[in-house]
Amino acid sequence: MQLEVSPPDRVRVIGALMRLRPATMAVFLGLALCGAAAGAAEITVNYDLQADFTRYNTWRWRKGTPAPDPVADKQLRDAIESTLAARGLSRVETRGDLEVVYHVVAENKVGVQKLVYKQPFFESQATRIRYLSMGTLVLEMIDASSRKVVWRGEAQDATKPVPDDIERMIDEGIAQLLQDFPPEE
Repeated sequence: MQLEVSPPDRVRVIGALMRLRPATMAVFLGLALCGAAAGAAEITVNYDLQADFTRYNTWRWRKGTPAPDPVADKQLRDAIESTLAARGLSRVETRGDLEVVYHVVAENKVGVQKLVYKQPFFESQATRIRYLSMGTLVLEMIDASSRKVVWRGEAQDATKPVPDDIERMIDEGIAQLLQDFPPEE
């Protein structure tokens, strides 16, 4: 694949990039990645084998890196809260057994490809521009007394979600990411 951009195409690409909202494309993002709509998501989970997850009953938020889009960030926080509640963990404002923190990273990329069409009596060239949103969500559970990470999940994918699907994708993504939390002995 050869990437070449002619001057008029550069103007179109730069203009299109300036109109993109990286936040909206991304959480949906790292998360869309987890959801069914983004089948190729890469999810990794790791946890402290020595941690006794049965002693964790409460949790509180710890400051992390929010999604750039405030609406999507609220949807993400709500999905995490409801999933942890469904797992029997109660949210508290202070002195939780666990501190929960997440980091969202969103990045838009543009790929330009020169296409050449050749027929016996016809030859034409075109330029294909592809927009790709890369998103990563890192979610950590920190033991409040020892200050050590006891559980960490990461979801990463490339996606281009439709705005109507974002909330569903976040809910499904968080459910998949926390599917086996807390770990069983």
